[in-house]
Amino acid sequence: MWVTHVDKTDVHPTNDRKMDRDMTIIFAEQLRQFRKELGMTQKQLADALETTQRNVSYLELGKVEPDLQTLWKVADFFDVSIDCLLGRKDA
Repeated sequence: MWVTHVDKTDVHPTNDRKMDRDMTIIFAEQLRQFRKELGMTQKQLADALETTQRNVSYLELGKVEPDLQTLWKVADFFDVSIDCLLGRKDA
């Protein structure tokens, strides 16, 4: 049976926004580190991920939160897990 509705009262409201922000910052740091390890520019990474240099810049600065498709593309490109990108495991 699939869950089609989540009652927000069942979700623990403890620092959800802070956790989201922390993961966004960790992702930003990981993205920048992996890109630099390959000696790539933001433009080169953007081209490889089929996005814009501005989007890569915003991701690296933590100005935008990556969506699931972005996480998949970045993880596949750098051959790491999404957990790694979010700071949960080593590459």
